Amino acid sequence: MLIVDAQKPLIALGSLILGGLLMAAAPVPPTPDGEITAKYKISFINIDMARANLAAKLEHGLYTVRVGYKTTGIVKLFATASGDVVASGSLESGKPAPSAFVQTARENSKDSKVNLAISDGAITSVEATPPLSPDPNRVPVGDAAKKNVIDPLSALLMPIAKPKEPGKDALAASCDRTIPIFDGWSRYDIKLSLKEVKTVDKAGFKGQAVICSVRWVPVAGHIPDRKGTKFMAENKDIDVMLAPAGTSGFLIPLHIGVQTLRGHIDVDATEFSAKIVMPPAE
Repeated sequence: MLIVDAQKPLIALGSLILGGLLMAAAPVPPTPDGEITAKYKISFINIDMARANLAAKLEHGLYTVRVGYKTTGIVKLFATASGDVVASGSLESGKPAPSAFVQTARENSKDSKVNLAISDGAITSVEATPPLSPDPNRVPVGDAAKKNVIDPLSALLMPIAKPKEPGKDALAASCDRTIPIFDGWSRYDIKLSLKEVKTVDKAGFKGQAVICSVRWVPVAGHIPDRKGTKFMAENKDIDVMLAPAGTSGFLIPLHIGVQTLRGHIDVDATEFSAKIVMPPAE
C-alpha cells in the first residue's frame, strides 16, 4: 500500500529503511540507553517538498521511535500533508520487538490512521482507515501475512549485523537481509543487498557508512496488475545510506533515494546525533 501509493511518499520511504529480523542468533548483549535524533529534508525532482524529524528513545530495554513530517515551501501552495508515526516495544537480543504502532496522517484535509498491536512478531489487532477499496484482483491479506512481521517504524532501529563469516565487514553484512513488513493495509518484503561501504561526512556524522540497494516485493494487499505495483516491484533505482548511531549497535539512514512513476524522491539527513550509554555486560 504505502510503497506504491504516491499520496503517501513520506511514510512509504520510511518503510524502505526498516531493519533486519533475520539476524543470526547470538549471546544477549546489554541493551543501550539514550536518544537518537535526526532531521531530514525530503525533495521531489530536486524541489523541496517536506521536512521530517526522527527521535528514538532507548531506556531499560524498551524503545520508542517517533517520526513527524509536514510539507514545506512552495509545495504547500498545491498540496498539504502532515503526519505523526509512533512505534514502541522492547529490545530483545539487540533487535526491536514491537508491541504497538500508531500512524496518523492528514493529506489535503483527508485523514488516515493505522493502529497495530503486535506480540511475538504477530499482528494481534489492526485498525486501518480508510480501508482498502474492494477489488476482485487484490491479493487478500490473510492470517499468515500478519505473522513473523515488523511494523514500518520499529525497524528504523536496524541492528548492525554480526557477520556469519569471520573477518567480514559488519557494515557490509548489514545489507544482507530481507525484512517482512506489515503496515496495516499490506504485507511486503524489503530486500537489501550491498552496494558499497564508504567514508562520509554529513549532517553531523563522520565515518564509515553503508549503502544498500533496495527491492520491494509485494506479498499481500496489493493489486498485481496495477501500474504502480508493477513499477515498484521491478524498480532497481532505490537505495539507502545507513550510518551507525553512536555505540547503540543500530543503523540510522543518512540518505534514501527512490525513483517513482512521477520522478525521483530524495530524503537527506540535515542533522544526526546519538547520545548513548551502554550499561556494563552482566
